[in-house]
Amino acid sequence: MRCLRALVHLMALCFLSNSAFAQQLVKAPRADGVQTPMRVYAPSNDGCAPVALISPGAGGSENGYTYLAKGLQEDGWRAIVMGHQESGGAALRSDIRRDQGIRSGLEALVNDPKAYEARLMDIGAALKWAADSCKPPFVALLGHSMGARTVMVEAGAKNSLGLNVLTSRSRPMVREKCSLTTPGMTCTSPCC
Repeated sequence: MRCLRALVHLMALCFLSNSAFAQQLVKAPRADGVQTPMRVYAPSNDGCAPVALISPGAGGSENGYTYLAKGLQEDGWRAIVMGHQESGGAALRSDIRRDQGIRSGLEALVNDPKAYEARLMDIGAALKWAADSCKPPFVALLGHSMGARTVMVEAGAKNSLGLNVLTSRSRPMVREKCSLTTPGMTCTSPCC
């Protein structure tokens, strides 16, 4: 009986520790009708938490950055890791094969304006999804590599890709925009 009770307590502890890091896979429609996959890490506190929107680099997906999303979740953020289909793993593999090498394939993908246009639509879909469930007090945009370039364009950075920029100036949820300079981008936000 004592062993059974200990086993029940251990199972409850495992369940509770995993539920503190609960996450769910959701999809949100973009302006062009394509579904944006997102992994959402909601904090355990009540109320509408600030949103940390995470954009992975080329070849990445909504299944990455778990360590970062869980850390933000622990600190009370609703962390959303987006998948970018047009620049995810399948797109990167295709470009590597077509351009006969990782360097030229990766370079082609990270300099493709159409991939960034799709990524900006993914951000729009994620922001709309977040606002539909509750209006967060503010949103932070985070990105790695190609994702960093993406969030900089969203934040209003001038770019050498010739993008017709859909900036967060038209997205009232994103009040403050701060980004660092990267090749091909010029920082225009007030924090630079």
